Amino acid sequence: MKFVKLLMSSEKQNTSLSTYLQAAALCLILLTGLSVRGIYHVQHVREPDYNSPVLDPQLNDYWARALVSGDWTVPPHADNPEIRESPYGRPPGYPWLLAALYSLSQSSYHSPRILQFFTGMFLIALLYLLGSRLFDVKTGLVSAALMAVYWGNPYFEGELNSPVWECALLVGIFLLFLRHIQTRKIHLIFCTGLLCGISLLFRPNLLVVLFFMVLYLAGNSYLEKLSLRATGIRILILILAAALPVFPVLIRNWKVSGELVFISYYGGVNAYIGNNPKADGVSPTIPDLYDEAGVDDWNCFNYPELVKGLGERLNKPDLSYGEASSYFL
Repeated sequence: MKFVKLLMSSEKQNTSLSTYLQAAALCLILLTGLSVRGIYHVQHVREPDYNSPVLDPQLNDYWARALVSGDWTVPPHADNPEIRESPYGRPPGYPWLLAALYSLSQSSYHSPRILQFFTGMFLIALLYLLGSRLFDVKTGLVSAALMAVYWGNPYFEGELNSPVWECALLVGIFLLFLRHIQTRKIHLIFCTGLLCGISLLFRPNLLVVLFFMVLYLAGNSYLEKLSLRATGIRILILILAAALPVFPVLIRNWKVSGELVFISYYGGVNAYIGNNPKADGVSPTIPDLYDEAGVDDWNCFNYPELVKGLGERLNKPDLSYGEASSYFL
């Protein structure tokens, strides 16, 4: 009897020791990730594009500052992106978040970068949890370690752009959905859908995640012989919760254009950039752009000009943004 008690006591101590080792390993990984980001930030702050962003970050910065100040004056050497007069070209989630940060920090260029570095740290912890719950602690730690030192993460976290938020939202969705599958609690499927809807405002093609979650719920219901009514309710809650953040954007796009554009209209041209016969997977160029739309080059500021040029080439001067997206798609 004493031997059994001693053995149980030993197991508890080993479990406790193992837990401390896991926590220590995760802390070391987080400190490493924070060090990498700190070193990158010290170097990046000296670069000219830190306070003068270019390309997509420039549009995000312009959009966010205009929301805060009310001044929509277009930067020099840029076309009017017509953000207020047209459906959203780019998803509005990140410019809205950036505007909130600017309003709280007196438009500091430091605040979004610092917050995004810490969001990157949060993402590392989330990935550890996901790997641990899907597989084992070792998998979680290895995943977190790779995320901590992968060079692409500090770079994108240091840009006025949304990848770190998209990744954090996506892993959060997976964790909530996994927890719901384990417990079948209704509030968890609602939170999963709501987080999915928020993620769509940052990257609309994450809609595919919602599609596969619905398929999983239906398949899981069949395999575990759950009632169709209970499964239907869960799927309905998931979809309705995802629609809550998206619905106001749909209404807004319809009010300014008369067409139901799903969040943003860049989808078609982005698909063409990545899948045209001359796509190299690196350069965001459109082959034969002049023949297609009558313009020599394009960027996120001059997409309205691209649509107008395309309408002239197709003899449709009233070509809508949705029709232009469908054309490229």
